[in-house]
Amino acid sequence: MISRFLYTVINVSISNETKTSPSWINDSVSFSRITVNKIYIDQKAHVTVKVSNLKGIHFEKLSINTSLPDGLIVDPDQDLDFNGSLPPRKDKTFHYSVRAIKPGNYTLNPVNLNLTYLGIDYHLKTNDSNLVVHGPFINVSKEYSLKAEDGNYFINISTIATNEGDRAAYVKFDDRMPAEAKIIGKDKDKSGVLYPDQSFTINSSLKVEEKGNFVLPASFASFSDSSGYSGSVSSGNILISLATFNEAGEKAKSKKPLDINASIKTDNGSINGTNNTFLFGSVRSVKDFVNVTMGIIYDSLNF
Repeated sequence: MISRFLYTVINVSISNETKTSPSWINDSVSFSRITVNKIYIDQKAHVTVKVSNLKGIHFEKLSINTSLPDGLIVDPDQDLDFNGSLPPRKDKTFHYSVRAIKPGNYTLNPVNLNLTYLGIDYHLKTNDSNLVVHGPFINVSKEYSLKAEDGNYFINISTIATNEGDRAAYVKFDDRMPAEAKIIGKDKDKSGVLYPDQSFTINSSLKVEEKGNFVLPASFASFSDSSGYSGSVSSGNILISLATFNEAGEKAKSKKPLDINASIKTDNGSINGTNNTFLFGSVRSVKDFVNVTMGIIYDSLNF
C-alpha cells in the first residue's frame, strides 16, 4: 500500500445566488463543496458538499445533485443525488469520491441545491472546481498492412506504445506473434523509460499461407513509475479475413505484389453494382469487351 502526502491544497467552491432566488436565501443558507485540486492517477478525490440552515426556518424539501465531466467516474459507485429536508439551524452533508480514467485537467461541474420553503422553490449552485490529475498513461496500439504474392500473404505489423500522460514510466513490451504464421522479420523487444508524449515502435513481418480467418494476437505492455504506480495494457486482438482476399491473391500470381488494402477500396458506383471496372477494366468498344472477356475465361481455365 502506497501512502502519499502530496497535493493537500483544498479547493472550496461556495454557492452563487441564482436569478430565481431572493437575496435573503444567502443569509439563511450556507452551501459549499470542498475537495482537493490535485491528485495522482491512482488516487481518489474526495468531495464534501455541505449545506447549513443558519436561521430558525424549516425547509420542507432539500435536494442536492451534480454530474461529472467525461473522464471522471464515481468510485465507489453511487448516485450524485441527495434528497431530504433541512430543519432549523441544522446541517446536511453529502460525500462522494471521484477517480480519473486518465491524467489531465478536469472541471468539476457545479453542485445544485434546491430548497422548498412554504411551497416555494429556491435554487443555489456552487462554482466550478478544477481538478488536475497527474501520472503516466500508456496506450498500446497495433497497425498492419497486407500484401499478396504467389498465393501467400505478407503482413507488416507495427506495435506502438505511447505515453499520453504527464509523468514518465518504465515500460516493458510483450509482443506476441501468431503460431500459424512464419516470422520473416522482427525488431527486438523494447523496454525502457517512456517520457510524456513519447512513443516507441516494434516492427515485424509475417508470412501466412492459409486463406481463412487470421488473428493477430494482442500485444501487452507492463509499466511502473517512480511513485510505485504500475499496471498493464494491451492492444486487443485483430481479426483479418484472408478468405475475402483469395480472388485478389490469385490474380497476384506471376505478377507484381498486390496491395490488398488498396484493392478492396470501392466507390459508390461499385457498391451499387453500376461500376464494373474492377472485373472488366476500361471497355470502350465491342472489341475491347470481347478481348477482356476472353482474357477472363482464359484465366479461369488456367485456375
